[in-house]
Amino acid sequence: MGASWVICLFLSGLFLLIAETFVPGVILGVLGGLCIAGSLVCGFYFLGPGWGMGIAVAELGLLVGVFLAWIKFFPRTPLAKRMVLSSSAPASVVPSDWNRLVGQVGHLESPCRPVGVARIGGRRYTVASEEGFLPRGTQVRVKRVEGTQMIVESLRDPAG
Repeated sequence: MGASWVICLFLSGLFLLIAETFVPGVILGVLGGLCIAGSLVCGFYFLGPGWGMGIAVAELGLLVGVFLAWIKFFPRTPLAKRMVLSSSAPASVVPSDWNRLVGQVGHLESPCRPVGVARIGGRRYTVASEEGFLPRGTQVRVKRVEGTQMIVESLRDPAG
């Protein structure tokens, strides 16, 4: 009876650890670890220290072997290719033509509080103003591009 418990608990623990890869959360991983620890305890309790130590070494070897095989072969499977992101986002998400807009003039199609929409060069852009509120229709010039934000300044007379 003891050896069957050791094998059952170890295989259940291994199955739960593998299932942890596909199911979010850590409960399956914790249960798998407890099953493997339980199989070690059963090995020592039911079969004695000599067999228990042999079982511990065998389980450790099997766990390391399964882990290394998993690391080597799983990423190449069709399932892993659907689960794992293989390409990265481009370094810059700002269109390269935004830099050519610096210095160009346009007008606000919505109030800028401090973010609004401006038409510059025939296209609509989301813009931000460092001057605070700018009403709709205000003429603006592109001051600079910072990351994904286009900063504009008003062309109206500051006094009026």
